[in-house]
Amino acid sequence: MKLEAKAETLKDIVKVLWAVADEVNLAFTAKGVKVKAVDTSHVCMVELDAKASAFDAYESGDTDISLALERFNDAIKLAEKGEAITLEFDQEKKKLHIRYGNIHRWMGVLGDTIADPKVPKLDFVGEATVKVASLLKAGQACAMITDAISFTISKDGLAFEGDGDTDRVEGTIDLAENGLKCDKQASSIFPLDYMASLVKQVGAEEATLELGDEWPMRLEFAIGEHIKAAYILAPR
Repeated sequence: MKLEAKAETLKDIVKVLWAVADEVNLAFTAKGVKVKAVDTSHVCMVELDAKASAFDAYESGDTDISLALERFNDAIKLAEKGEAITLEFDQEKKKLHIRYGNIHRWMGVLGDTIADPKVPKLDFVGEATVKVASLLKAGQACAMITDAISFTISKDGLAFEGDGDTDRVEGTIDLAENGLKCDKQASSIFPLDYMASLVKQVGAEEATLELGDEWPMRLEFAIGEHIKAAYILAPR
């Protein structure tokens, strides 16, 4: 496996994955890189699909590499925006050669390949293309009085609500034009600490939020033009 990518591309990928897991398996195929990971509490999952076109150069070798994200992040954090980073895996030595500028680092990978978690089959009632800034603000408003947020999707839009011991807050989430697909109403409650942590990693202005009735939520977003990611969060 060998690839070259801009520093910000790799850093964005690490940021999205690290919000869920400390260790992940990267599956390199001819079409690109796929990652599926779950947090230790099995409350949330992340899926990431980076097409080969997301990288400046790409040779897959159909390789699986499991690594610790903190160590990988340390290895690339000195690279500046726009700087090219080359990754090359030595299958025999089980080392990932990372180089940029005049820096070379050989990083040991995990001895055992991390198995991909099973992605649950989810039957959502509706989906909304949300403004991420509005979603963040809703979480902040609820966090002032409680540790959970409730979402209700219906043909009228996407609403949120937070109930504390003495106070209550509610409102609506800003949507993209024609960004609502829903035939019947559904509501679910989610832990705010998890939701806020995940939404903060969404670098896009818009994301697709899928909901069901007392059901997990799925938040899908793009990283540039050639990478898609999604978080799945279990209801409280």
